[in-house]
Amino acid sequence: ELSELNKEDKAIVVDVSGKDSLKSRLNEIGFLPGTIVSLVSKMAFGGPLSYYIQETKIALRKNDASCVLVRPLA
Repeated sequence: ELSELNKEDKAIVVDVSGKDSLKSRLNEIGFLPGTIVSLVSKMAFGGPLSYYIQETKIALRKNDASCVLVRPLA
């Protein structure tokens, strides 16, 4: 899951799960299969997670990030 990446780890998006509205929103902002994503920062106390995807910095709630399935880059 995307929410389990460590800081500066890179991964490839494999799939997006969850409700259709969430899947659609995540796809629209760039979380598409084959896209490379990296964790920039984790906020304290379960706050938003910041990611770089397609040269854009995006913050997601942990619940939303857990719907993005990724494969770590070797």
